[in-house]
Amino acid sequence: MKKSLYGMYKKSKKKAKALLKKGTARPEDAKETSEVEEETEAKAIRTSENASASADTGKGDGLGDGDGDGEEDEAEDEWVDCGEEQEKEGSVRIDVRLEQRLKEYGVGPLVREQFLTGVESKLYRRKRKLMAIVGTFNVNGKVPGEDEKVDKWLMPQSEADIYVAGFQEVVPLTASNVLTDNFAIQPALLAWEIKLDQVLNGVSYEQSESMLVNGNLDFGARKYIPLVAKSMVGIYLTVWVSAALLPVITYKEIVSVSCGVMRVLGNKGSVGVRLRIYDTYLSFICVHLSSGESESDCARRHWDLGHIFQKSTLSETNSASSDMEVYNILDSDYCFLFGDLNFRLNAEENHIRKMIQDGSYLGLLETDQLRQGIAKGELLQGWQEGEITFPPTFKYTVGTDAYVGTEGDEVVGGNENSGSGSEKKPQKKRRPAWCDRILWKGSRNNVKPFGYNDVADIKISDHKPVFCGFMIGMHEYLDEELDKAIQQARRLADLKEMEGRPCLELPEQQFDFGVLTYNNKVTKTVKLLNTGNVDAHWHLSTAGDKPDWLDVHPVQGKVGVGAESDLRLAIHIEGGIGGSAGSIVGDVDVILVLSVAGSGDKFISIMGKYQMSCFGVSPEELTKRKPLSEERVDRVKEEYNGGTTSSQDPAEEIALQLKVVGEEIALELKLVGVPAFEAVPIVPLEVQNLCHFIETKGGFVMPSHETHFDDAIREAIDSDRCIPSHITSDAASLVLWEYLTSMHQPLLPKAVADVCSLCVPDSLASKLELLQNNMGKTDFATFLFLCKFFRSQRNGLTVDVLSKLLSR
Repeated sequence: MKKSLYGMYKKSKKKAKALLKKGTARPEDAKETSEVEEETEAKAIRTSENASASADTGKGDGLGDGDGDGEEDEAEDEWVDCGEEQEKEGSVRIDVRLEQRLKEYGVGPLVREQFLTGVESKLYRRKRKLMAIVGTFNVNGKVPGEDEKVDKWLMPQSEADIYVAGFQEVVPLTASNVLTDNFAIQPALLAWEIKLDQVLNGVSYEQSESMLVNGNLDFGARKYIPLVAKSMVGIYLTVWVSAALLPVITYKEIVSVSCGVMRVLGNKGSVGVRLRIYDTYLSFICVHLSSGESESDCARRHWDLGHIFQKSTLSETNSASSDMEVYNILDSDYCFLFGDLNFRLNAEENHIRKMIQDGSYLGLLETDQLRQGIAKGELLQGWQEGEITFPPTFKYTVGTDAYVGTEGDEVVGGNENSGSGSEKKPQKKRRPAWCDRILWKGSRNNVKPFGYNDVADIKISDHKPVFCGFMIGMHEYLDEELDKAIQQARRLADLKEMEGRPCLELPEQQFDFGVLTYNNKVTKTVKLLNTGNVDAHWHLSTAGDKPDWLDVHPVQGKVGVGAESDLRLAIHIEGGIGGSAGSIVGDVDVILVLSVAGSGDKFISIMGKYQMSCFGVSPEELTKRKPLSEERVDRVKEEYNGGTTSSQDPAEEIALQLKVVGEEIALELKLVGVPAFEAVPIVPLEVQNLCHFIETKGGFVMPSHETHFDDAIREAIDSDRCIPSHITSDAASLVLWEYLTSMHQPLLPKAVADVCSLCVPDSLASKLELLQNNMGKTDFATFLFLCKFFRSQRNGLTVDVLSKLLSR
């Protein structure tokens, strides 16, 4: 039956066009009655950008697309998104349900790409077909009579899978008619539901009433079952589905949007439903837009559509996570928009009536506001409509085929809500228009409309009912096969990832810098070889904080295919403010992490052993690392004196040397007599060794630019050996200068220098107290020792030079 009916409408296409060319028109000789439709509530509403739903502009061919038997095309289904405005370049678009399923499987971008491009969909998807009949009728507050020819509207002989009927003004639009879904309370809704049940299932009035009012649903006696029945004031949407189809409908969500006064009242707006049948989503949106013939009224209708699309949001539970996900009603594979859209004709009334009389519908449609808005890109981009071969559906004199205001019409009629014989009053004159429309959005290959027409024999309203049939390509996903397809995609993704993954090789990853000495920079090179098929982008980081003594260059870069690059590693242990010498003891060890984008991490191990030096280390820290033992002192004395040793304590030796300086006696006695210093080593042996050698060479000499640092001096004092005799005084003086400036903090604390820069204490006791309170024991003793040493020299050292040297 489906094939024959679809073929019948295809064959009737030529006949319909021929009638149009001949100018066949309906008689317009009846009287008109009053209308119930409200006046428009608002003026001059700017067109909302949301009125454009998306994608490409299109106009349906309507009758005769595809084969006459309604078979599906062999080509793969092409899904068209109803919500997005444009497809992003390079993106692959799939249907809503498959996107959900892939998300449930936890499929990432690469696996998704391989699934869509490397796995044939026929392996996991089964094609289905569905016939839907969609009808819209502004009933003007009327209920169907016993003999009303509703069967011509819904085409029950088509044996469709689903019937969708949208009503407007299903009850008079009065303030008290705020509806509920209870048919017993709303007689008008019940009357129409009973009529639909009778037409679709051939049951009696009593049987239908028993089911709809009392819930006595007898599946065995009915071929079609009511699935949706939702009203909002005068807008009513009802959906009946085949009982055989019911088990594969796994999701249903209804939403209504008000566009009336203050966007609260529901006299205008929409009622929509989103269904999942098999694994295909379908949305049906029944609308009643603002009325009126002015330009501002048309703008209001644009705004209504945008508001409806924006606010029609629904929720669905994610089966994998049990979370609620929000969707728009346009997030479906196929969307159907129908109802009293109220768009008018931008033409003079006499011209409109003349064109209708001549049957020039195609020319008249050029003035249609809806067609003009779509053509200009102002609304409903990507939506399609079947070919209109029927006359305007509004505004008729009730009970006739004549438009209101036709010549000879009395322009009076009974109250439309009170039935025949009631008091007559003048009826508003309106220009005829195609107010009642059915549009769809989806794949042009998988939606084939047929039979887009009105029903002239139904005359209870000032509108004519409109209907359209659709052959829709559906699909169903097979769970077991889908799981296998995704596993195959994962394997393909792994292979592709391996092929496209950078491969950066390091021939050597461990670097031993050996023995490291102070201020001696050592450099090594790391080779980076790209053996992969793509460029390798890399960057470096450290496992922990980056040490100050390590310098790496560069820290990031790119190695081309088949190319190699060098990475320079340098270790430089130096002193001074911010230097690292004072913090290193023994081994140095660090791990560099070389991260390759898209590949992983490689590790570079750096190791070495630092040879302890006094440089960069404060006297206090130096005596902790190398305590001033008798063995060390004896070794140095033996180097200088040829084996002569002394049993005196180092502190006592310093005291004896200072006694001959006159006023310094009190100073040295105070130093020796401080109880807290008695058991603490006084001056680092390295300092004593260096100063003693300078004295033997004639005293301290201010370093000049021509003087060079001699490592032999540093090696001698670090190893407690006698400084070679060939070393000059100026070379040894430079080493002492370098030592004092190599500490990470000056020997004289900043706190002391700050006080002295403001006011130097008068008495010696006050000076000593200031130093003792701000210096460690060894630093204090070393400071006094150096003061004595520099004052004993006859080298022209000034106070300014010494202050800069000791306090920086």
